[in-house]
Amino acid sequence: MHNLYIIGGEPATLVKLTAQGKQLFRRKYSEFQAGQIYPSNGKVYAFDNGDGNNNLYVLNAENGQIEKTFNKITENQINSYCFADGKLIVHAFGFGAKNEVGTKLRFSVFDLNGKFVGVAENPYNISAFNYPEKYQKESMVYLGKYKAGYMFNYWDVDNGKYVLILVAGDGKMQASAEIQEDAFGKMLYGGIREFWSLHGNWITVLGKKDKQAIITTIKIDKHLKAGAELDRPKTADIFGTGSDRRKITDISRIAQ
Repeated sequence: MHNLYIIGGEPATLVKLTAQGKQLFRRKYSEFQAGQIYPSNGKVYAFDNGDGNNNLYVLNAENGQIEKTFNKITENQINSYCFADGKLIVHAFGFGAKNEVGTKLRFSVFDLNGKFVGVAENPYNISAFNYPEKYQKESMVYLGKYKAGYMFNYWDVDNGKYVLILVAGDGKMQASAEIQEDAFGKMLYGGIREFWSLHGNWITVLGKKDKQAIITTIKIDKHLKAGAELDRPKTADIFGTGSDRRKITDISRIAQ
């Protein structure tokens, strides 16, 4: 099983945990605000677009130390952003001459060294395809590549469940599995991509119960086949004994 990285709070606090919830390190940062993070190849990447900074940070995955900072990788005012499949995709209006010219929302792709590499067709920089008609496109959240396909999470709000959907490049649904939304405890405030993370054959979900964080892992091939029971390790009080509800609520991003 892999280790987990969770960032949140003010000032931003990065916590590294084992899959069982044991804390390996905790580090605070004044240099950037908490946002989406992306662990890859022994590093953890963080992007801060607060106050128009648009800085990309490279952190050491073993101790959280800042190793590099790529300052102001774009001059544009960013509407939102995400990390996906080894790239940073920023969503912005009115690209300048450095990238693309236009007034509509564009998706600018950067590598993990802060270098602009092109413009994507969609927010996740994945191959264009037709979404399964059964699900609303705007409610499908991309989790990452899985084998030769694309893994999505669909939140069926009306029926109180999540649906994992594996889609081929041609838009055909290869497999799916339903999970009741209360399987993960109460969800924290924010988007699904902030608390759901795909890594290899595993999806990790961060939720909460009372004052404790709950880490739930899903073995993808097992669950897609038979709807197997989820592996939920013991709850972990990430910020130590006696942490209050605000601190738990402030844990707002997860990745591994």
